[in-house]
Amino acid sequence: MSEYVVDFNDVFGDLAAVREEIVRCRDCKHFTYADATHGNDDWCAKHEHIGWSVNGYCAWAERR
Repeated sequence: MSEYVVDFNDVFGDLAAVREEIVRCRDCKHFTYADATHGNDDWCAKHEHIGWSVNGYCAWAERR
């Protein structure tokens, strides 16, 4: 099931404006689950940082 950013300030009738899709870390091509290479921590290659929550997201996420 996909999630989307919704703009409630831009409402047309009963429908709010749907913006971009939210890509969770677990679905992002930059995310790597914990492994020995990254000190047994989840890893975000985009930010070269220990990964946030698998349920997290950011503006630079790209779906696998």
